Amino acid sequence: MMKKQTLGSLGWVAGLMLAASVSGSEATDAGLRHAAAEAIRTSPYLGAFDYVAAQVDAGHVRLTGSVEQRTRGRAVVAQIAKLPGVVDVADEIQVQGQSGLDMRLRRQLYERIYYAGAMPGGSRPEWPVKIVVSEGRVMLAGEVARGRDRERLEAIAWRAGAQQVENRLETSPSTVRVAAER
Repeated sequence: MMKKQTLGSLGWVAGLMLAASVSGSEATDAGLRHAAAEAIRTSPYLGAFDYVAAQVDAGHVRLTGSVEQRTRGRAVVAQIAKLPGVVDVADEIQVQGQSGLDMRLRRQLYERIYYAGAMPGGSRPEWPVKIVVSEGRVMLAGEVARGRDRERLEAIAWRAGAQQVENRLETSPSTVRVAAER
């Protein structure tokens, strides 16, 4: 009789441990997702033309997005692989087109957004607006201070000669604070 009671108790304890481990892995994934996002945001390897996003599941990190140069993507993969709790990293980062049109669009958008007054401040350690260009298509991602900034930057991309514009810009109060500090 004692043996049955012990097995029943062990089953109940095992169930609690399994539930705790699931909750723990979700918490770990959330922490890892935050750490990966922060590492990407502050990465010295990524610039205004590189957009990388991380998805995390049970310590497995999947990196997607687009970089101007393959070496930048590899450097970020290596950087993320070093984070505590990472089991492995799936590199699904694409390399952007290098045509004359793509390079011209990148240069024009960079100059208009960061140096012609569309965004406050010039060079900075983290680029609030990412400019991804491939085959004449432009994707703008990141953060701006106000909704009208989203519209203005999209209009700049169209006027620069983009064949298509995908606007993933979001408004963020922290962007307003950073702009005010400059």
